[in-house]
Amino acid sequence: MEATRLKVESKKSQAKNFAFWLFIFAGLCGLCSCSVVSPYVGLQREEPPYNEQLSTAYDRTKLNKSIPLDVLPMLQSSEHDLLSQSDSAVAASGQSKKGYKTWFNMVAFDEYKLTAKRKYFFVVDEKITRSPTKPGWVLLEPKRGLAFDCEMALEKEVLDKPYPTEFAKQLEILKQVPKNFCRDIDELGEDIEAPGHDNKTLNICGMLINQTFQTILLTLETSPVLATKLSDKSGVEFDHINFDKGKIQMVVEDDIVRVKVRLGVLTQTFEQ
Repeated sequence: MEATRLKVESKKSQAKNFAFWLFIFAGLCGLCSCSVVSPYVGLQREEPPYNEQLSTAYDRTKLNKSIPLDVLPMLQSSEHDLLSQSDSAVAASGQSKKGYKTWFNMVAFDEYKLTAKRKYFFVVDEKITRSPTKPGWVLLEPKRGLAFDCEMALEKEVLDKPYPTEFAKQLEILKQVPKNFCRDIDELGEDIEAPGHDNKTLNICGMLINQTFQTILLTLETSPVLATKLSDKSGVEFDHINFDKGKIQMVVEDDIVRVKVRLGVLTQTFEQ
């Protein structure tokens, strides 16, 4: 009973801390009589499919440094339509006018320090009509593409755990990525009173990413030697049931893991 009481009190404390930063952010905007405007307002959303204005929040969020007050203004940009939040995570998603392109940025914070601990960026486009590497060059026919980036601070037990081989360690770290990702999305939908708790876009994108990682893990388990190439600039290639082909790169530095996934026509941008 005591353990349960402490857990509940901890959750309440987290919610209060997160709410505090939301209150401060709203107050500052009110005092300044301004609205949060993206520096990229005016650029067309439809081209190119993977561009800087969509991933601004992801690019500028620094793990172990950024706090909600830093992240929230970036998620309140005109490129995002729906904001979702929980006790320790916040996400914003958007969709193009015709619905062919969907994207989101998500950041999870440390429950005690309230610094960013994990961050994610996702974009999928069903009809890419321009080359992602050569602006202005029109493709012969619309093609599909997906990009997923994430960066997360790994738990100490994952890094310090004894592994029989380097392959086993790489595999365990890679498994942790979709596990944390799905957990963060699930947490956003737990509180039915929180804004955007029923964000179907996040749920659908989450299932797609989870399925993609299952394919990647199966590929590596079938050919363990490929794991040695995960940190290479060109990454590891794999087949994907919906996007034909894909590439992944995973780099671990100290306690931070960075993962880059590209599917379909966006594999052309992999080494950019």
